[in-house]
Formats: sequence, structure tokens, C-alpha cells
Amino acid sequence: GSYVPDSTPISITLDTNGQTVMKNITNSKALGAVSVMKTDAETGAALGGVHFALLDSSTLAIAEGDTESDGTLLFSGIPLGSYTLRETATVNGYVLDSTPIPVEITTAGQTVTINATNAPAKGGITITKTDAETGAVLSGVHFVLYDGSNRSVAEGDTDSEGKLTFSNLPLI
Repeated sequence: GSYVPDSTPISITLDTNGQTVMKNITNSKALGAVSVMKTDAETGAALGGVHFALLDSSTLAIAEGDTESDGTLLFSGIPLGSYTLRETATVNGYVLDSTPIPVEITTAGQTVTINATNAPAKGGITITKTDAETGAVLSGVHFVLYDGSNRSVAEGDTDSEGKLTFSNLPLI
């Protein structure tokens, strides 16, 4: 491991011929930190509750934690070296981003800052409109899609095959 050099002068006095003086000198381990800021990819809002693991070169998790409500997570007391930051769980309504993020801590006291985003999870609905008696498809039928708060979020008409697809809808 790496250590922080201590340039403090050490005074040693020899006052007898042939004398040997023993002096214990200690150095602190060189440590750094990794700071994570997690936000919504579309709105920039902070995302709390996203779980990360900091992995060493042998993919062993040396630190794990969840982002706070302000989207931040700090891993401190990390020895100098190369690591991989990996998101291992996200919050409901978002897509997990398991892309490994390389992290290099090269100097004592260094904080490596990682800004990461999660995309909101999206889905879709396809409607097929048919005649109740004949089963024939019905084109040109107008639909309005409402969310859980009864707000209109999309509308459209069925095509020649009686189909209408609403896509890119946020999960509720």
C-alpha cells in the first residue's frame, strides 16, 4: 500500500560513544474517497436509494451503500488504486444502469467525483378495437389515455387494422 510521506524533522541525540538509539516512526496510509451524485436522466432530480458497490481489481466489493435523498453517496477511507463503481439496484420507476464505471484514486486526500444518471422506466400500450358482434377491426376510433391522477397523457385514433399504440409512457 501507499503511505503519506511525513516530512517532519525527527531529532535524535547521540551522547555516548557506540550508543544506538531506537525511534519508532509511523506513517499514515494514503487514502482517498469516491463521491457519487445520482440524478434522473430527464429532469436532473436527485435520486435517493440507488445502491452502489465499489469493487477492487479482483471484483471484490470493498464498500457498498445507497445514495441519500439528495442523490449523494460518499465512500471514504479508500486506499489509492484502481476500482470499479457499479450500480447494483435502483429505485422503482427507473432503469438499472449496471455499466461499470472505472475509478482511479492516485493521491492521498483525493476525492473522485462521479456524476451518474438513471433513465425513467417507460412502457407502452397497444389497443385493438373490434366490433363486438362481428369481430371486424374498427379504424378511426378515437381514444384518450389517462394516468392514475385522471390527467390526459396521450390520445390517438386506431389505424386501418384497428390498432393504436401509445409508447414511451412513464411507469406509475
